[in-house]
Amino acid sequence: MRILTVLDLKMDRTVRMTLWDGEEQNYYGSRAYVRANFGDPVSMELKPDHARLSAYYNIGNGSGKIRGVYLQSNDMVRPIFEAWLAPFADQGVTNITIRETFNAIDKLP
Repeated sequence: MRILTVLDLKMDRTVRMTLWDGEEQNYYGSRAYVRANFGDPVSMELKPDHARLSAYYNIGNGSGKIRGVYLQSNDMVRPIFEAWLAPFADQGVTNITIRETFNAIDKLP
């Protein structure tokens, strides 16, 4: 975000960066963020920002090192991520899988 600010790039879309915690305590942070900004996953009542969401990136899974991308069952984005990750192959960023890393929505009450 600092780089985008310093470069004063004119973006075609809104770039939103979020941080939260409480993930180890039943996903409190991310669940609250989704409900406040995109909709209620239980009732499926959607907020206006849901229609404008193009992509969601999550750096997590505890390791701190990026190794690749889970496509979350959306194989149409594979060519995009292959191109984006190609410059990082020498750092071990090579895994692109159709699998889902984890679907917290299925665990909601």
